[in-house]
Amino acid sequence: MDSENSSHFSLRQEILRKLIHLMGLVLPIGYSQVGRSRGLPLLFLAAVLVVAADVLRLYWPFAGRVYRRLFGALTRFRENSGMTGASYMMVGQALTAAMFPVPVAIVAMTFGAVGDSAAAIAGRLCGKHLWLPGKSIEGSLACLVACFVAGAAWAEVPLACVCAGAVVATMAEALSLRVNDNAIIPVSSGATMAGLMFLFS
Repeated sequence: MDSENSSHFSLRQEILRKLIHLMGLVLPIGYSQVGRSRGLPLLFLAAVLVVAADVLRLYWPFAGRVYRRLFGALTRFRENSGMTGASYMMVGQALTAAMFPVPVAIVAMTFGAVGDSAAAIAGRLCGKHLWLPGKSIEGSLACLVACFVAGAAWAEVPLACVCAGAVVATMAEALSLRVNDNAIIPVSSGATMAGLMFLFS
């Protein structure tokens, strides 16, 4: 649970934002279907387009007005003067696909789509016990379970690696203070899983 969320967003807004975030599952699913040779350029193109749109929103008043009309209700305070979570997510997903073998990248990208959403929604609905500022035990457990279940659906990565990756993704969601968790979750969990698979291969 993010303390900014509880003070700024209603529960309905938070759920709507995270449902949109979950649409990011199309990225690992699509990547699994088209493969690295076609999927990687498409991911980087999408990342460039999303970041470019963010820059236009920040520096071109007309684009900023259009954005606020369409998405203003789902924008965090800090995103009004900086990059949105969508940009961080796209960059994180593209980097993950570039850095790791396809099976590992797909699982890590899945963590990036489901982990933060599960933590935020569970934290708002039933987060009663804080273990870090703005982070509840319930939200972090939801992140862990969601990542493991979603990651285990991809059969090519050993369950032990998926479990370790899910733990790292959960810690990244809870501890990411200077780097947006939409970027750090897939990259850190992917590095963990790739490292373990290399060590025990």
